[in-house]
Amino acid sequence: MTDLMNFLRNLLYKIGIGSPPEEPRKEAPAYVSQPKARFGKIDGEAIFAMKDGYLVVILDHQFDDVPSWIEWDAERKIVSITHLGGDMDEVSADIKEEHVDALIDAKRVLLASNQNDKKIVHFVPFLARKNVA
Repeated sequence: MTDLMNFLRNLLYKIGIGSPPEEPRKEAPAYVSQPKARFGKIDGEAIFAMKDGYLVVILDHQFDDVPSWIEWDAERKIVSITHLGGDMDEVSADIKEEHVDALIDAKRVLLASNQNDKKIVHFVPFLARKNVA
């Protein structure tokens, strides 16, 4: 009987008589908690190189997620790799002063890492932070 009543209410509303039909109440979605981002430390050191005008960073590491961007902090001598899922890995990188300007100018980097016994390369944005003293 309620389906017939709803049909008639909708019909009357569409021809301009009556008020709009009531929408059935929807339950609020259950809160879905997001897992906390993981922070990891990579053993070893990041190797920086310039090849055909591209800045290349080589790591002997297998990532659990896809790298999203890379930051290099000159003061801490650390490279931070932030992943699409929010995880972050850090690895040491001591860059000689004569190569710092090349890093500051770079906007994107080719990140080469391990993936199941083969190398995988990601082309990601790059940010370099240098002390201004």
